[in-house]
Amino acid sequence: MYPHQDHYVVPASAVLEVPDDVPAKRAVLAANMETAINGVWDAEPMLGEHICVIGAGVVGTLVAYLCAQVPGVNVQLVDINPERRQLAEQLGWHLLPRNKSPMTRTVSSTLAAILQAYAKPLNGLAVKGALSK
Repeated sequence: MYPHQDHYVVPASAVLEVPDDVPAKRAVLAANMETAINGVWDAEPMLGEHICVIGAGVVGTLVAYLCAQVPGVNVQLVDINPERRQLAEQLGWHLLPRNKSPMTRTVSSTLAAILQAYAKPLNGLAVKGALSK
């Protein structure tokens, strides 16, 4: 996938046709789901772990959804945009605002992974401190 292009020419052998029974609204998520899956593979969420996903956009929500499919994994979704709260709550998560995020509280030491799913860089020291074991 080549990012952020209006047009991109690829050989026909590199293209897969979307099956007729896959709705367009679902098919359009394929590239973002691929990104989310790679993030989850890197995080390797396991039973009993706490995962924090920062950014409740498309990729962040998909990451949180996938992590939540692992039995016993507790997912926290953090975003500064309160307009994303309704979707997060429909999916069963309480959307935490940034000032209530685990990185600003002592419970951050219990996090197994923090997945950044937004465009602006995080404070590296906060992430490093939260993940030091």
